Amino acid sequence: MKEQQRRAEEFAERTT
Repeated sequence: MKEQQRRAEEFAERTT
């Protein structure tokens, strides 16, 4: 489940 972590990080960066 590493894809979910990477997506969460990208999502957090997109919602800065």
